[in-house]
Amino acid sequence: MLTMTGRDIFEGAMALIDRYDRENQEAWAEDFSARAPGIINSLMAEERILRGAYGQAAEISGLDDEVEDTPEEYCLGPMEFALASELLREAWPEEAESLEKRAREMKERYADEWARQRDMSSAEEEEIRDLYGTGELGQFGRW
Repeated sequence: MLTMTGRDIFEGAMALIDRYDRENQEAWAEDFSARAPGIINSLMAEERILRGAYGQAAEISGLDDEVEDTPEEYCLGPMEFALASELLREAWPEEAESLEKRAREMKERYADEWARQRDMSSAEEEEIRDLYGTGELGQFGRW
C-alpha cells in the first residue's frame, strides 16, 4: 500500500484541470494549492461517512502531509475528481459540474461496495454466532 499525500491527490486533480485550461494552469496553481488542503480534509471526512467509519477523520495541514485512514483507490479516484471540481467551480462552472458528476458516480460505487462488505461481514458474524452460540463468558454456547 502506497503512502498517499495531499500533493498526490492535488497533482491528479491538476491533471484533470489541465484538460480544460492548459494555458492558465500555472497562474491558478498557487491559489489552487492554497485551497486544496481544506477541500481534501472535507473529502476525507465525507469518505469516512460513506464507509460507515466513526470518529474524527484525520486532517492534513499542507499538501505534503500524509492522507491517513483513506483508501488509496478512493484518493486516486473520487477525491481527485471532487477536488478538481471544487477548484474549478468559480472559474469554469460547467466543467466543474462535469467533474462533480463523475466524482458522484465513483462515490456511489464505493459506497455500494463498502455497504456490501459490511453486510457480508455482518452475515459472517451471524453465522459464527449461530454455530457457537453467544453465551456469557465462562458459559458454553449451544451445540
